[in-house]
Amino acid sequence: MIKYQIKSTGEIHEVRAVTFVQGADLRLIGEGGSVVAIFASFEWLKVIPAESAPAVEGELSTEKPELIGE
Repeated sequence: MIKYQIKSTGEIHEVRAVTFVQGADLRLIGEGGSVVAIFASFEWLKVIPAESAPAVEGELSTEKPELIGE
């Protein structure tokens, strides 16, 4: 999911959605295709980058993994 900030009616709204569609209005679409927000008019739209999860360090191995079906 992506975090969007939308300025509409003088306020900044934060919405998490998968994507958006802009036609006569702005529709933010969530998982499964559901509409999570509709803005009839807005001043601007800003995409907030997702925070990356910290890398998990594992043990290094030189062994080859077995393939299924070998």
